[in-house]
Amino acid sequence: TLPKSQPFEKKHKGERDRLQEVHEKATQLFEKNLWETSEGEKVLGYLRKRGLIDETIKKYRLGFAPEKTELYNYLLQKDFTQDEIQKSGLVIARDTAERKYVDRFRMRLMFPLFDVSGMICGFGGRAVREGDEPKYLNSPETPIFHKSSFLYGLAQGRLDIRKQNK
Repeated sequence: TLPKSQPFEKKHKGERDRLQEVHEKATQLFEKNLWETSEGEKVLGYLRKRGLIDETIKKYRLGFAPEKTELYNYLLQKDFTQDEIQKSGLVIARDTAERKYVDRFRMRLMFPLFDVSGMICGFGGRAVREGDEPKYLNSPETPIFHKSSFLYGLAQGRLDIRKQNK
């Protein structure tokens, strides 16, 4: 049984919307990296080798986070604040006094996590290099992502669940 979600107070709605926008922009960059870079082409090859077709890869909006830190600067250029980017869980503070951050996800195949309404609320990242640990890395708990109440694929399965009434 899935717990009923609690309505968010109005004061949190603005923050929630902004964090979802951060995740949407991150997804767009990860998708671009997958389809338009030489490193991404290798990851595409891995996905195809595992039996995924391009239609599925696009439907689930899979992407690629490269080794070099670029997401933080990309999000700053998209007019998100340092505070919003940090709250998103997409970066790790290396020096809080200096406000220096690095991308949490590097050299990873990226799986966007969709909440029940279809909005991106987090990511799962699989290492693409042999020996990189951890093999799977998830977004941390954030104001919009709570791993204990998350069911992967629920947003995509809602219609079938409704049709079958189970």
